[in-house]
Amino acid sequence: MKNTTAKQLKAMSVNTLEERLDALCAIIAKLEQYRHVFETDEKLHTMVQTEIDDIVEQLEARYL
Repeated sequence: MKNTTAKQLKAMSVNTLEERLDALCAIIAKLEQYRHVFETDEKLHTMVQTEIDDIVEQLEARYL
């Protein structure tokens, strides 16, 4: 289950999307420091990465 729907992302400003992306990337970076505890196919990692992908897609759509 996704945390944020596509509709919610579309309603966010570019600034909010960029800040959210920055925060999610920080989470992924921290998870990478603890690879021995969190595998890349684990639900938490997958959930964060999916939202990062969705935000990038939304930002790319707005910049084009």
